[in-house]
Parts: sequence; structure tokens; C-alpha cells
Amino acid sequence: MKPETMELIDILEQEHRLYESLLDRLQREKDVMLGSRARQLTRLTEEKQALSAQLTKLEAQRQLVLHRIAGELNLPARQLNLRMIA
Repeated sequence: MKPETMELIDILEQEHRLYESLLDRLQREKDVMLGSRARQLTRLTEEKQALSAQLTKLEAQRQLVLHRIAGELNLPARQLNLRMIA
């Protein structure tokens, strides 16, 4: 497998883990809101913001990798799909 493909897989796996973490924080936030625990709500909000910032960075990395792969395949990045990359 090409290095760009491996890099894309790694980024997608990282994004998956972060989205799972974000989902967990959202569930905990809901529980905290129902229990009116303001201090925990503040902490969860900060954690969500940190996860969101990490996801934004990974999305930028993913886009760069996709553009490199598209260049190698001589295709517009918008036309790429996983079957073409694999």
C-alpha cells in the first residue's frame, strides 16, 4: 500500500477515535445538564472544544493527503472515492 494511502487510513482512524470521544462527551454533557452540575458542564465544554480543534487539524491533513493522491492519479480530488485509492 502506498504511503499516502497509509497516511489517509491513519488520519481516518484518528478522526474516528476523536468522534467517538466527542460522542461520549456529548452524552456526559446531556447527563450533567439534566443534573444541573455547572462545574462539570464547564469542564465538558472545554473538552469538546479541544476535541473539535483536533478534528479541525485532522480534517486539514486529510484534505492535503487526498489532494496528493488525486495528483498522483491525475484526477480532481472531488472525484476520489475509497475504491480508487485502495
